[in-house]
Amino acid sequence: MNPYLLPGMEKGPEVLLKLTLMVPESLWDVPTGPDRFSVREVAAHMADWEPIMRGRIEQAAANPGSVITAYDEGQMALDGKYAERNPIEQLELFRKERAITTALVKALSPTVMKNVVLHPERGEVSAEDLANFLVGHDMYHVDQVLTLI
Repeated sequence: MNPYLLPGMEKGPEVLLKLTLMVPESLWDVPTGPDRFSVREVAAHMADWEPIMRGRIEQAAANPGSVITAYDEGQMALDGKYAERNPIEQLELFRKERAITTALVKALSPTVMKNVVLHPERGEVSAEDLANFLVGHDMYHVDQVLTLI
């Protein structure tokens, strides 16, 4: 496993919270670009997405070769009313969910981390790929929040 994976996973929620608190509250509902989430929506998205990603890692560990479900993130935002959620509460939920995911990844053996599932849009991905995806996903949204600072 990449030695930076676990520290990166652990720091993602903390960094997003610190950056969100640096954004004036008056800008929390401003989209960060065309077809992009606002800071409020980013926070809700991260809280909702974490258990989904953890479930995918668990699925790879327990059922290699199975097909994971693809989601429409934009529709999830509408259905989940992301624009109405408290971003600080959502980032706290994200932090708690990420701690569970990090503990899972720590507990999986290197062999199990190589187990592969099939993503309908991306093809084969291993449990390790999915865990690494989390850090990249965090950075994507860190960059997004930074546009408002």
